[in-house]
Amino acid sequence: MQNRLRPLTRRNFNEYISEEEEDDEDIYQSTSSGIRRHMSQSTGERQAKKNGTSSNARISGRNALSQGSSSLHSEESDGRLRTDSKNINLQEEIDLAGRVIRYIFTVEKKKHVIQKIHIIKNILGGTTKNFRQVIERVKSLLSQVFGYQLVDIGNGKYILVNEIKNSIPHLKFTKSIKAQQVLLFIILAHIFMYEDACTEETLWDFLRHLEIIKEDDFQHDYFGDVKKLVTMDFVGQQYLEKVAIYKGDSQKYEYKWGPRAEHEVSRRDILEFMSRVYEGRSIESWPLHYQMMLAKERSSES
Repeated sequence: MQNRLRPLTRRNFNEYISEEEEDDEDIYQSTSSGIRRHMSQSTGERQAKKNGTSSNARISGRNALSQGSSSLHSEESDGRLRTDSKNINLQEEIDLAGRVIRYIFTVEKKKHVIQKIHIIKNILGGTTKNFRQVIERVKSLLSQVFGYQLVDIGNGKYILVNEIKNSIPHLKFTKSIKAQQVLLFIILAHIFMYEDACTEETLWDFLRHLEIIKEDDFQHDYFGDVKKLVTMDFVGQQYLEKVAIYKGDSQKYEYKWGPRAEHEVSRRDILEFMSRVYEGRSIESWPLHYQMMLAKERSSES
């Protein structure tokens, strides 16, 4: 199962930074002090796994995966996948769902968006007739067997998000993955504290104040190519949404939380992080952001 972005709190912040590096705590300390210097107080002002899963669902899901084809990125010529000539029975539905799940996990390794058109082309033999039936089975198996939710983000695109609160203390990440998660969380925190949107110019200025980038130099020893991560990787992975804005004849960009961030990171985690940065300041001392957090929590529960 792929590693997911875990919520960053006071207790697990340092887990995101490689424990093997002696200067990792220095990175956190300099980042925290930089945030305190840069962010003024005026602008700084989901669900445990479902119980009772049936063993039949688990067995069906695992059997479906074991029957899945390994040829996920080519057109299928097998007649069993030609669903345009007849309705499929339950076993065919489970078999196809297993193939789709294998495909989804292959795509998800790099957190790429899962596209409906690719599922239809690569798994369903190019026909849409049984897509709805199969995708509903896929959603059920992903949730009941693996603890994932397949989220429709519109325009025939899906992302996979974890339904299980990740609290495994011994889970280890590679240094590059940890670095990306740290940078991403810092950026998401900045956007939230700017009331859920900030311009690209403001974001670069923020990262310069943290000495993560320098003027036009976006390379960092720990984080890597920061500009590529922000403008391409995080946007492509749906953690960030990049929106064009126009002022007169000039075009600029602003960043918001993307759909994956909305499902994997909570505003409460952000405020708890800021509490640590400001040495224990109450999260309620940011009244505007506290109310925004409560509104998001209420909407997610309804």
